[in-house]
Amino acid sequence: MKQLFFNGTVITMTGDSVDAVGVHNGKIVFTGNKNDAECALGRDFIKTDLNGAVLMPAFIDSHSHIAAVADSIPELDGDCDVKYLLKRIAARAEEETDGQWIKAKNFDPHRAREKRYPTKKELDAAAPDNPAVVQHPSKHMGVFNSAGLKAVGADPEQYPDGYCEERDFLELGRKIPMLAPAVFKRAFDKAQLQYLSYGITTVQEGMLTPEMLPLYKNIAALHPVTDIIGYPGVEAYEAFKAAFGISRDTRDKFRIGGIKVILDGSPQAETAWLRTPYLDGRNGHPTMSDSDITDAIKLAYAENIQILAHCNGDAAAEQFLSALERSGCNFPAGARPVMIHAQLLGEDQMDRVKRLNVIPSFFIAHTYHWGDTHIRNLGFSRAENISPANSALRRSIAFTLHQDAPVIAPDMLETVWCAVNRFTQSGQVLGAGQRIPVKEALKAVTLNAAAQYGEQNEKGAIRPGMRADLIILSENPFTADNKKLKDIKVLLTIKDGAAVYKGL
Repeated sequence: MKQLFFNGTVITMTGDSVDAVGVHNGKIVFTGNKNDAECALGRDFIKTDLNGAVLMPAFIDSHSHIAAVADSIPELDGDCDVKYLLKRIAARAEEETDGQWIKAKNFDPHRAREKRYPTKKELDAAAPDNPAVVQHPSKHMGVFNSAGLKAVGADPEQYPDGYCEERDFLELGRKIPMLAPAVFKRAFDKAQLQYLSYGITTVQEGMLTPEMLPLYKNIAALHPVTDIIGYPGVEAYEAFKAAFGISRDTRDKFRIGGIKVILDGSPQAETAWLRTPYLDGRNGHPTMSDSDITDAIKLAYAENIQILAHCNGDAAAEQFLSALERSGCNFPAGARPVMIHAQLLGEDQMDRVKRLNVIPSFFIAHTYHWGDTHIRNLGFSRAENISPANSALRRSIAFTLHQDAPVIAPDMLETVWCAVNRFTQSGQVLGAGQRIPVKEALKAVTLNAAAQYGEQNEKGAIRPGMRADLIILSENPFTADNKKLKDIKVLLTIKDGAAVYKGL
């Protein structure tokens, strides 16, 4: 199929000025003026009149968890007070059969009127015959009821209030059964549509566990539209390698990109590992030993794949950087190490990030979603340097931006808005010196994100030879009011030349 896009603004991300784009069989074959494009395409092509809208490369997700997004779709929304949440859980328990899991997502005690989690005793009263769990937005902590603890093989007596965090919570959470296949398929369709509605055509599966192998072995049955790039944990790597091999090719819509490790927790819950404690004296903690992280780095290097390291705190960042130095591994350009989140990466650590060729992937939307919490936990002077994108930019360090979905929705334009403005929910500017220009924010979710995956010759720009992964926007981000960037709409999402989402 041949297509011509014309009569709008084309953002190529290469700096080239073009009026029209020609596509043939899912590839961009021409950029230039309309008359030349028509000649290049020849006969029998479809004309798409942009009517003044904006055509640009589709967005690329540099870190999220698409299966968890799907799995969370049927869950209760826990963004409410304890009292109301317990009523909702009790109502769901009346609808479900005994033994059916009840899961609530997005409960943040800092936002609840009671400023606390529900207790195990309260959850037992609300759902006496159903296993239940209430999850923090980070998915790194939460509260189980007694039936839930028993269902995942834990002794309820070991968790007096039902609360656990980080490694304990993640290990127990892995034992919660996934949705039934038919239910998961419907949820996965909705999850994909969510990404596509935000203009994302390449998605990450950011932590593959052994329990997820059967799901991905049957990935074709889910009919993926997006390209999915998966990162197993160390314990799951060999099984996924045996099942899928290692390839740079996503034509089958799924490939293994590397190994994922988690080195600490989250700053909004004060479990990120810091060099200087939070204001209340807490300090987070490591989740891997120095030797284990060094072994993981050496494994990735030997396999010629990436290593992605979850590092929120500066102490975790220090552990990762030191382990890279200690390993002596010089990763190739197509498999550069990635520091996921890099929220509290220190100014004094930036030069080593550049020297070690590490890509920081900032969860910069924290400035809005939890900025006020970070001010309370860290004090303003430390909180304003969270997600230090401009510090990286000043050193010409290529960085990417992500949402860690399902922690928040995979809304790239909101993330661009956050990076450019850095507003908190209360309206404060959190780190004016860390703001970045619109151009750099867009590069982070197109060109740089493609390079993070080693796909810079296929995605992230509009030029001949690239895959036709494109989006049409209602307004030009370069000329829009910076304060209204998040209000720009995705009108159409195109994957390999085919329209896969149409906005209202």
